[in-house]
Amino acid sequence: MSRYTTEGECLWSTPIVLGAVSFPGVLEMGGRTEWEVRPRRPWIPEEIGIDHWEPLLVSADRIAASFTDTRGGIGRTFFLHLDSGETVSATSPAPTGRKAIAGPGQFLIGSQGYGAFTTSRFGRDGTETGRWASHGPMLVDRNGSASGPELETASPRDHASGGSHRTTPSWTGPR
Repeated sequence: MSRYTTEGECLWSTPIVLGAVSFPGVLEMGGRTEWEVRPRRPWIPEEIGIDHWEPLLVSADRIAASFTDTRGGIGRTFFLHLDSGETVSATSPAPTGRKAIAGPGQFLIGSQGYGAFTTSRFGRDGTETGRWASHGPMLVDRNGSASGPELETASPRDHASGGSHRTTPSWTGPR
């Protein structure tokens, strides 16, 4: 990742390495597992892309840059210092989801898929300061309260038996 001036001069360049990824809900089956369904061991992605949900957010002196294994949907968000490009912190690998600015240098990072359905708040230092069981597009007011449509997720088994995916009018996450 790099930052440039309006004249095209490089201010800094920081290598981003997604590394091996894994998540408990990702399963595999094949010759290696003797055709039994088992949790997939950590893997090195063959193709990495920018995350399709809000891939780059800038707030105060922090950047949240999200990258994903394009085949599996498991990704990480890297928190960088805006002036130096130094990596402050990174999230653990997880299914990608929606993101939002939560305040000066703070971010909300959502995760949905493979059994995950959460939103986490990260502070300026890149540490998780809160988490709740909801996910979706988020808005944050001037007091730091998050709100937006709350999505309900259902397993494929629920869909097969007539379960549904519904949206309720709004939710409010913790500050």
